[in-house]
Amino acid sequence: PDGGTRCDLHDTISQEDLDLLKGTHILSIDDNAVNTDYLVNLFKILGCDIAAARSGVDGIEMCKLAALREDPYEILLLDFAMPGMHGLEVAEIVSSSPTIMENNMRVIMLGSIDVHRSIAACPYVHGFTTKPIRRVPLIKMIVEQLKIKRGMLMAPPSRKPMALRDEFPTRPEERAVAFSTVSTTEHVFVPDLTAPKRPNPLSILYVEDNLINQKVIVS
Repeated sequence: PDGGTRCDLHDTISQEDLDLLKGTHILSIDDNAVNTDYLVNLFKILGCDIAAARSGVDGIEMCKLAALREDPYEILLLDFAMPGMHGLEVAEIVSSSPTIMENNMRVIMLGSIDVHRSIAACPYVHGFTTKPIRRVPLIKMIVEQLKIKRGMLMAPPSRKPMALRDEFPTRPEERAVAFSTVSTTEHVFVPDLTAPKRPNPLSILYVEDNLINQKVIVS
């Protein structure tokens, strides 16, 4: 992001919503350095108070310390696929902590489209948007969750996970809205992130003019 970021966003996000972001306390937990740098730079430009952790363990500790300092995070941006402790585990731990959740922190998960069912079935996640990161849907998601947290907007009723083929939205903006509230299903399917890689990996050509997206996909 550069100095023109705020001006570029005015076409899609209202000034009122951009102003709402100023001073918002955000924590990003993502093991990918490119994603972390992008999010930190973007939200600093937008006036947010954003910190970052590169693992679930570090992120949980930062949440606890912030709560004890009485300066808790309002928004948690959480990567789904991380080594050691994946996003759903982190979401369950922080949501089960009365100290961390006393301020009603909103949890937004970022992940690939193929894990949307697992995320939609998790009662500890309030919103979901896909990777590679698209700033407009993500910002709109954060604004919506801030409004819910601050009592400016009622949370929509919980919904069942949608059928991917028939009902899953194709536009990024629609995906963000579709998963702004998740199901309260008790049984959560978590993919085996320790499964061995296929012996003969696919050969893939990725065509993309955006440097950030290139780095995210290649990594």
